[in-house]
Order: sequence, then C-alpha cells, then structure tokens
Amino acid sequence: MADARDEWIAKRAYALWELSGHLSGHDAEHWIQAVRERDELERTRASLDGAEVLVRFRLKSPTAKPSARDRYRSAGR
Repeated sequence: MADARDEWIAKRAYALWELSGHLSGHDAEHWIQAVRERDELERTRASLDGAEVLVRFRLKSPTAKPSARDRYRSAGR
C-alpha cells in the first residue's frame, strides 16, 4: 500500500514540476505539495482522480481571477 502511495506522490510531484515550466531547484516544494494533496485525498476519501482536492491546490497564475468560491471564502463565509 505504501508503494502505491509513494508512486502516486512521485507522479504528482513530477506533474507539478511540469506545470511549473520545468523549474529546477523546486523538487522539495513539489514533493511536499504532492504529499499534502495525497493526505487530503486520504482524509476526505475523495475520488481516485482527486478532482475535488486538486481544485483546492491548483497552481494560480498571477493574472487569474479568483473564483466565486474563493471570493466567498475570502469574505469570511
């Protein structure tokens, strides 16, 4: 079971590296992010693809507009 978890984390960390534009020197950050996402998947018992969780941890571009949900949360609701 741990092997499957580690493999998922490794694949997700690699995907984060690809999404970052192949920035070198950020491997620890990508790994930690992948671990957090996996922990959240396990905690919430989300679907196998983790679509619900990945939305929470999506990489935001500097020009991205906040979603209605983000605006709602930032308003303290």
